[in-house]
Amino acid sequence: MQVVALTLLAVGSLLYFNLRITAPPSPLMIISAGGAIAMLFIGIIFGIVGSILFGVMLLRLTKERGVDLGFRIAGISYVIGFVFLMISVIGIIGAILMIVILILIYIYSGSSIRSVMTR
Repeated sequence: MQVVALTLLAVGSLLYFNLRITAPPSPLMIISAGGAIAMLFIGIIFGIVGSILFGVMLLRLTKERGVDLGFRIAGISYVIGFVFLMISVIGIIGAILMIVILILIYIYSGSSIRSVMTR
């Protein structure tokens, strides 16, 4: 879902800005710009739903035996980071937080795999 959201956001924004720069105003351009804006909104909705589902998945993962409790912190931080990413003023903080969270997920998954394999 996150990949679909990022793809829609990228294609929609490229299409919209390309139309705004190159095309003269015409009815076809207005329809195309409307489609690009619709892609942006659908991408934002998919991104929000996907980040909430991923954060909830990380929270529920800690209920399994042998899984590191750091996934709970990563799940909560993931949702917060995505919200920061959507707010344009503090978007860079959200981007940095998302990178840190992905590193934490990688670290916690390694320690959890080792503890599950030793059971």
